[in-house]
Amino acid sequence: MEDRRRVSDLWFPDADLLIETRDRIFRVPGSILAETSETVRWMIGVGPNMYGEPKLVLSSNPAHVEYLLRAIFYPWYFPAPPARINFRLLNGVLRLSTEFNISHLRQPALRHLSLGLPTTLKDFDEIWERDSTSGQWAADLPLKWLVARDLRIYWALPFPLLILFSILDEHPDYLMELSSEVRVCFMEARKRLRVILSNALDTLDLTDAASIIALRTAYSTQWRYAALIVCITPDLWDEGFAKLYSWRSRGVMKARFQLLRQGIWDGLPQLSGFSSWDALKAARDADLGTEKMPPMPAKRTRFPDVFLVCSVYFLCGCIFWGWLRS
Repeated sequence: MEDRRRVSDLWFPDADLLIETRDRIFRVPGSILAETSETVRWMIGVGPNMYGEPKLVLSSNPAHVEYLLRAIFYPWYFPAPPARINFRLLNGVLRLSTEFNISHLRQPALRHLSLGLPTTLKDFDEIWERDSTSGQWAADLPLKWLVARDLRIYWALPFPLLILFSILDEHPDYLMELSSEVRVCFMEARKRLRVILSNALDTLDLTDAASIIALRTAYSTQWRYAALIVCITPDLWDEGFAKLYSWRSRGVMKARFQLLRQGIWDGLPQLSGFSSWDALKAARDADLGTEKMPPMPAKRTRFPDVFLVCSVYFLCGCIFWGWLRS
């Protein structure tokens, strides 16, 4: 215990549970921690004792454990969106809340992860218009891709790959710092990207040869991958392509430009081995608790029943009246 640092604000003198990590030690109320999930309760129950007190020895990253415990015992430390948090806190809480099945922390962590991860071209355009000028809008996207891949959060994989392409194209040495498994994944995604670009270009109408050449040049695989994120932005039309065409053909070519952007966007799930956005959106909505509820069955009205009963009484009355007349 001497070589481990005691974390002062997570050391409650009257608490009964010791938690040890590689370089830190904590003392927290075991009863409160046990209420967070069945997994944690079981771990406390089977753990060793020290001087008659339960002890939990964790091999997890010590910083992640500290982030998780702060989120549990100091709820304001991990606010729900739309409040912003740094990626280190998100990474620690999301990884361990997933590992220990702590649902009340995992869902807000997933909501934080989803910020800045559009699943439609319209959402991307809104994020680009709002955040691109800050210079920080995409800073954490490669890191989000890594944690999403580790935790198999598939809906968070396609879009950050575009940012990874730009980073690795400008700084190829960074690729060697990644694990061999991630490098293989990245190279496979690049192969799929060539197919996506080719398929999107095939949707263009070839009647205007000069205009098509301009678009094909811009979206050619000869372009650096670093420029791909720029190629799907709405700004590219106003700042570049619009100047190439006369006012008569501008409307038609803008529609083709939008069609090309949409084709590339629709193909992004293929970078991670998925066929379309639909299944990924459904998985995201389930994780975030935003899935659409099935429509409620229409409430049955009593009117047909009342009408039927009244009709029967009326018919019986007519028969009885006719019998009396006879």
